[in-house]
Amino acid sequence: MKKLFFIIVILCFNVVAFSQVKPEEFLGMLPALPKEACMLKMEARNSYLDKVNSLWDLIENEISRRHKAEKAKEGTNQQQAMDNMAQQYGLSAEDMQKMKDGHKMSAEEKRALADKMLQKNNNMSMDEVDNLKKMDKNGKKAWAEGYSTEMMAEQAADPQKFQDKQLEAKNAYELQTLQKHILDSLLAIGSKYSQQLAELENDSLAKVMRENISKWHEELMSMTGIDYGQGGKMAELAQRIKAEKGAYCLRYTPPYFEILKNCEAFTRSSITACYRVEKITARLTKMQTGIDLNIEPGQMGIANIKDYVGMLREVFKYNLFDSSDED
Repeated sequence: MKKLFFIIVILCFNVVAFSQVKPEEFLGMLPALPKEACMLKMEARNSYLDKVNSLWDLIENEISRRHKAEKAKEGTNQQQAMDNMAQQYGLSAEDMQKMKDGHKMSAEEKRALADKMLQKNNNMSMDEVDNLKKMDKNGKKAWAEGYSTEMMAEQAADPQKFQDKQLEAKNAYELQTLQKHILDSLLAIGSKYSQQLAELENDSLAKVMRENISKWHEELMSMTGIDYGQGGKMAELAQRIKAEKGAYCLRYTPPYFEILKNCEAFTRSSITACYRVEKITARLTKMQTGIDLNIEPGQMGIANIKDYVGMLREVFKYNLFDSSDED
C-alpha cells in the first residue's frame, strides 16, 4: 500500500512539472487529521507525515515552476512598461535609452528629461517648479489659482479627456479599497488562528508538564548503565514519564486539532477571495502601468494551502512518545 502511494506521488510530480496545478487540486490531496493521534505508534505517525511531506514537496514544486515562469516574463514586462512610459510622456527612443543608462546622465540631461515629462503630462516646467519653491505663501496661492484656471480651460477644450482621467482615478481608488478590504479580512482571520496556536503553546501548565518530562528523563538517564539496586526507582520514573506524556498529549491535542480544523475550513473558503485579489491586482497593474501581467491564477491560494500543510507537518507536536515507550 505504501509503495502504491509513492508511485502516485511520483506521477503527481510529473503532472505538476508539465502543467499548471490549481489550488483546488491541492485541497483534494489534503489528508484528514489522524484519529486517536495520542495512541498512534511511531510507524503510523511516520507514515502519515510521509504523506504530508510528499504533498509539501508537490506544492513547493508548483510554486517554483510558477516563479520560473514569471521570471521568464520579466524582460517582456519591463519593455512593455518602458514603451507605455514613452507613449505617455512623449519620450523618444533616445530618451528611453538615457533613462536605462541613468547613471551615465549628467545633471543637465536629467533635468531636461524631467522638464520634458512634466510639460507633457502636467503642463509645467522645471523652471516653474524651481520658482514655486522660492515663493512665499501668497505667491504659491496665486500660482495655484492660475494653474487651476489653466486646467479648467483645458478641460473645457477637451472635456472627454478629463472625464476619462477622472473615471480611471475613481476606478483605481475603488479597486484599491476593495483589495485592501479583502486582504485585511483574510489577515485578521489568519492572525486569530496564529494567536490561538501561540496561546496553546505558551500555556503555563503545558510548560510545567514539559519540564517535568525533561527533568524525570534526565534523572532516569543518570541511573542507566550501572545497577545499584535502583531498578524499582527507574521503573517508577519510566512509568511517571509515560503517564505525563499521555496526559500532555490528551490535554493539548484536542484543542490543537480544533484550531487545525478551523484553519483548514478557512483555507478552503479563502480560495475564492484569493482569486478575486489576484484579479484586482492584475487590473490595477494594467491601469497604472499598462502591463498585462498574465499571471497564472491561484498563486495566492496555493501559498495559503502551503501554510496549512506546514501546520500538518507538526500534527504530532503534542505526542511526545518515542519508540522506547512502545514496548
